[in-house]
Amino acid sequence: MQKWEMSEVLRFPEHFGTVQEGSIIKVEPNWQSEVNADSIIVKGVYVLKGHMHFDFKENESNSKDGIYIEHLDIEKDEAYFEYALPFSIDVPNEEVANIKIQTFQSVVTVNERGECVCKWEVSCDLEKEEAEKKIEVIEQEQPITVAHIEQEHQITVTHEENEQLQQAQKMVKAAILESSGISNEEVDFFDQLAEAYSVVQVQLNASKK
Repeated sequence: MQKWEMSEVLRFPEHFGTVQEGSIIKVEPNWQSEVNADSIIVKGVYVLKGHMHFDFKENESNSKDGIYIEHLDIEKDEAYFEYALPFSIDVPNEEVANIKIQTFQSVVTVNERGECVCKWEVSCDLEKEEAEKKIEVIEQEQPITVAHIEQEHQITVTHEENEQLQQAQKMVKAAILESSGISNEEVDFFDQLAEAYSVVQVQLNASKK
């Protein structure tokens, strides 16, 4: 944040006389910014809004210093005026996102020569942009994991068991048909058992009676 003090001498028509105590001048900034490669130029005006009190004793001052305020609206013992004082501020362009200008502590005094002096302070706050976090997404082939190997192995084992099951079913059927004393209903029952259960290893010792 940058701060500085402004001071301006104000002159009024001679028939208003000298500025008295109780006079107030408010200062409000209005601005716009222009962005260049190396700098940001802020151009605007300080709007001076004065509620002034005069003694209305003609003052034949020969001073030509300061800003001449010619037009004032008079209501009873108070005179009101507005005046736009241009300004320009040049600041470095360092990724500034926002500029905020404020004015405060405006004071009206009368110097030893009877001149009206208005002073105020200015602050310029530069808000910088936050660095954007860029995330790069890199597509990669899905690595082969232990789970994949186990899954493939499981499929292979299941296929081998199926072949063993079919072979066992054939051997069971052959043994049952060669055995005497077993009815057709019992043969069907054994066939259903063979289809319902998975046989990993089957050993048959079939002998004829």
